[in-house]
Amino acid sequence: YGLASRRVLDTVREVVPVLEQLSFDEAFGEPAELVGATAGQVEEFCAELRRRIREQTGLVASVGAGSGKQIAKIASELAKPDGMRVVRRDEEPVLLAGLPVRRLWGIGPVAEEKLHRLGIDTVGQLAALTDAEVADILGATVGPALHRLARGIDDRPVAERAEAKQIS
Repeated sequence: YGLASRRVLDTVREVVPVLEQLSFDEAFGEPAELVGATAGQVEEFCAELRRRIREQTGLVASVGAGSGKQIAKIASELAKPDGMRVVRRDEEPVLLAGLPVRRLWGIGPVAEEKLHRLGIDTVGQLAALTDAEVADILGATVGPALHRLARGIDDRPVAERAEAKQIS
């Protein structure tokens, strides 16, 4: 399994030199040629990437793309087990609004329970709160960051990091 994942990521690295690896089988990439690209161009890139992975490794891959890491991760999850999903900018608010709060990156069981007790079950409900309300509920540091993600604001850059230890 580990060797197969490494072969897949090596194949991806051929076209996306900077990868931020999250786990043995999951990574973020931000291809320079897609900066300012249309959704159609992103779809073509993703389809070609999936084709290359299958051709070079014999394995299938799910690929998700969006305006930031949060949306790309959600898109990838929607594409599983063997698909592709590009979330266009104008789709983001509707997509995020209906998701359970737990799908938001950074919301764990404790935060989820806290939010549920207050009647906040969806990302859209979290996004509708004020900054002060979210800070009161989730803390002054984590709250604002999660509130930004809930509103579709994610400008975290893709950056190389040490080899991932987690298996998901």
